[in-house]
Amino acid sequence: MSVVIIGAGQAGARAAEALRKAGYKQSVTLLGEESYLPYERPILSKGVLQGTVDVGQTMLLPESFYKEQAITLMLGVRATAIDRTGRLVRLESGTCLPYENLILATGLRSRPLLGVPELGEQVFCVRTIEDTERLRPRLLRATEVLILGGGFLGMELAATARLMGCRVSVTERNPSILFKAVAAEVAQHLAALHEAQGVRVLTRAKPTHFKRVSNRVHVQFSNGETLVADTIVVAIGSIPNTELAEAAGLEVQDGIVTDDYGRTSDPHIWAVGDVSRHYNATLDRTVRVESWQNAQNQAICVGRSIAGDLQSYTEVPWFWSDQFNWNLQILGYPHLWDHVVFRGDPSKEKFSVLYLSQGRLVGANMINNGRELKPLRQLIEAGTRLDAELARDPSVALLDAVARSVESRTS
Repeated sequence: MSVVIIGAGQAGARAAEALRKAGYKQSVTLLGEESYLPYERPILSKGVLQGTVDVGQTMLLPESFYKEQAITLMLGVRATAIDRTGRLVRLESGTCLPYENLILATGLRSRPLLGVPELGEQVFCVRTIEDTERLRPRLLRATEVLILGGGFLGMELAATARLMGCRVSVTERNPSILFKAVAAEVAQHLAALHEAQGVRVLTRAKPTHFKRVSNRVHVQFSNGETLVADTIVVAIGSIPNTELAEAAGLEVQDGIVTDDYGRTSDPHIWAVGDVSRHYNATLDRTVRVESWQNAQNQAICVGRSIAGDLQSYTEVPWFWSDQFNWNLQILGYPHLWDHVVFRGDPSKEKFSVLYLSQGRLVGANMINNGRELKPLRQLIEAGTRLDAELARDPSVALLDAVARSVESRTS
């Protein structure tokens, strides 16, 4: 009996930790391509890039933990193939690792910008510690920074670069930033926050032509704009690392498909974290969730399940993003909603946004209003129907609003 974990990021490390905490006594091997100890990524685009957080503070667990728990840590190592019949993981070195259970925690890679000329050292992305350490000295001397992509990462990078004194523009090809992740009304408020801090935000802007002139890059966009920058950061999304799973014949659909326990189409292989497309009973559909919470808690469930305590992972997805003086938290994974309720006054920069589908709460945003996280999570888990007018009033407690909403429909 042995467990091999491919991917030494947050999900892989938490799975290994959970195995030991659940009393698993057999061999555990954790391998990853990076040379660093497993670390957390969210802070890279903020504190680490800005220089207020040391790289060492991102490490999940000290090196001594792995030694004390008899977890074999293999860093700077690449897995090249999975032999499902023989239950072996083949490494680039030619070594083969046997397994009884294999956990795939292979994560994501940054989506590259294709079809552009070689722009060399003027183009950056942020996914790893090495990416961040390469970009930081550049931002310290940059003057004009162009962020391609107005998702969470792009907007966080824009805020950090602006705080570091750069002139910053963000472009997004869709009609709004954070497209489909939040309601257009929320995206407008966030764009206005950035613009008030000196960030230029352009939407419906797809780059069509790049031209390098001396130390600057001229970028033409589909909306007719031309922007000039000395530094370009690409944040146009991520690609799940499913190649090993595909080559091994596992089911893959924009992620490695698993059940709600994290098991793939092979009962001896599990998938966790950003790369996993798992069934979520609360949402009643499969989802692939790129978040800190999912990377940690799904991995813990899988570790416990392999150790003999079978656990289904059905948590309501939760994300957060810090940008300037905004702490944006997102609950749920709504793909359809028909009504958006602002709870509180957005002009005061502390409010919540509720997403309703046929009266049922399916998601929420909290802006500098984390105290409402717990009740909103409970309401989403319960599939609660809300009275929009009652829920709109922040003086009415959310749970009270629900009770009164039920009363108003039954009276």
